[in-house]
Amino acid sequence: KLKPVANDGIKSERQLFQDFNEYEQKAIYDLTQVAETTWYKAALNKIRGLVVIRRIDAAPTIADDTKSIIANAVKAVEDRNLSLALENVRKLKGKSADIFEPWSNSAEVNLSVQDILSEALTMALGQIYATGDEK
Repeated sequence: KLKPVANDGIKSERQLFQDFNEYEQKAIYDLTQVAETTWYKAALNKIRGLVVIRRIDAAPTIADDTKSIIANAVKAVEDRNLSLALENVRKLKGKSADIFEPWSNSAEVNLSVQDILSEALTMALGQIYATGDEK
């Protein structure tokens, strides 16, 4: 079961949590951009690229808009809950989903490997317990 990822390895949870901010910034930046039809809108895009305003309160939101979904994913990352962060990221659509796709793929692989290792450990401990060999 681990052979497909054995050659390439996986990103650790710690690395995924660190990488998340980069993807969040890209997605939020993309949401704030307007079509550059005038010099004013181009300048506005540059300014918006320098400043990102987002909520920092702890309450998750229930709305299904992109900013709310990203805010809930950010909260999950801050709580160090990779599966909940991934669950929220999977709700994204369109360009935001495309931006988060590499992170999402890495998180899925990480969680799959964690499940496989947990299952293997449970089986090994069950076998040790069943045979009475506790060395």
